[in-house]
Amino acid sequence: MATESTPSPSDTSSPAASNPSSPSIPPLNYLIQAISIKLDSENFLVWQKQVDPLLESQELFDYVDPKSSPPPSHVLESSSNLIIPNPAYQHWKKVDKALITFLQATFTSTLLAQTPKFQSSRELYRYLESTFASQVTARQHHLQLQLQTIQKGSLTISEYIAKIKSIADALANTPAPVSDSKLVHDTLRGLGSDYDPFVTAIETRDTLPSFAQLHPLLLNHEMRLLHSHSASNDNNSAAFMTLFVDLVPIMIPLSQQLRPATLSHLLLNFILFY
Repeated sequence: MATESTPSPSDTSSPAASNPSSPSIPPLNYLIQAISIKLDSENFLVWQKQVDPLLESQELFDYVDPKSSPPPSHVLESSSNLIIPNPAYQHWKKVDKALITFLQATFTSTLLAQTPKFQSSRELYRYLESTFASQVTARQHHLQLQLQTIQKGSLTISEYIAKIKSIADALANTPAPVSDSKLVHDTLRGLGSDYDPFVTAIETRDTLPSFAQLHPLLLNHEMRLLHSHSASNDNNSAAFMTLFVDLVPIMIPLSQQLRPATLSHLLLNFILFY
């Protein structure tokens, strides 16, 4: 918590301590509009990436920086030798209250309702950091596990790649972004047995392709698989029709001897077996 400093003769007679040299805060609307997202329980690091540079650009980061201290609340006036309120502190306090308003204006309504009241922007900012630190770590571990266990399954290659990229983008906003080579390995691992020859060919290369280069290679292999499956299905259909035509002379006499229900049962079993 930022506290009022106790004046002492050594520092309160300093002109710098008595002059309001702190920067003026820009219009709040300008600051608020410069932040494109509302802070919620899942996006603290993204929010912080926007807020910190903005505060630094306006020379306001010292207000939330625990390494900095506010000016003393009172100073010694050299002409009268009296301790008087420090104009620099009054200015600092005014800007600090405006910063609290700015920070809270970037919260979602849910987060704002859950946030305690603080006397300084520094207290509020440190509270946010400590509150979201464990959540950031937990989300990071969850995303890493998702990436390590992802499976293509019935997804198309485009859907599979989009899902992986979404996880990678989310990890990029944590303290542990995923490397491109790990992204490639995780992608290959989840492809499934249909892609085993492709995976072997990629992994035996002298140099792995990048994640961006891997996508079109996978699309080409997917097209080959679809063409192969289509040709196989056409061959099976042709063989089925040939066999069925051969059985027609046998089925016609049977149709006169068997009950319709029995004949239907035989035909259904034939189709399912084939």
